[in-house]
Amino acid sequence: MTIREKAIEAIRTQLATITIANGYSRDIGRSRVYGIKETPSSVIPPAVLIMQGEEEVNNDIGERYSCELEIAIGFVDNSKTKDPDKDATTFLGEIQKCLQIEFTITHGVYPSGDDAPQNITLKEVANSINISTGVSGLVMGQVTYIMYYRRNIYDPERF
Repeated sequence: MTIREKAIEAIRTQLATITIANGYSRDIGRSRVYGIKETPSSVIPPAVLIMQGEEEVNNDIGERYSCELEIAIGFVDNSKTKDPDKDATTFLGEIQKCLQIEFTITHGVYPSGDDAPQNITLKEVANSINISTGVSGLVMGQVTYIMYYRRNIYDPERF
């Protein structure tokens, strides 16, 4: 698994902790965290979607790339009150609360393959609520982050 894939999997795992048992106002869990192949109108609410954008790669540290990947976390749920903006803002806040702005993954070092930790950083760059009025009774939005990480220039599975 590449470093990018491991980082996205860590984000998926974090989002799956959005459950009533964990103090949130809705149950997402593992089964309601989707990738880009799904659309907000095709999932059963509540749900979150992880959408990966363009990866910028810079070779500024020897045999390692510094990478920046845009990630949008979309969300959709049924409106729970008569105020869809309030409902959407609540869901937005739960995603922001859930995602750690820094987390660690472990992966092999090039060329030895020995395990080493790497800090992954998320920087929120934008968010929006109720971005679609096409489906009555639904609230939607997204939080956009830039994910910062490094990988080896010879092997994307290693640091």
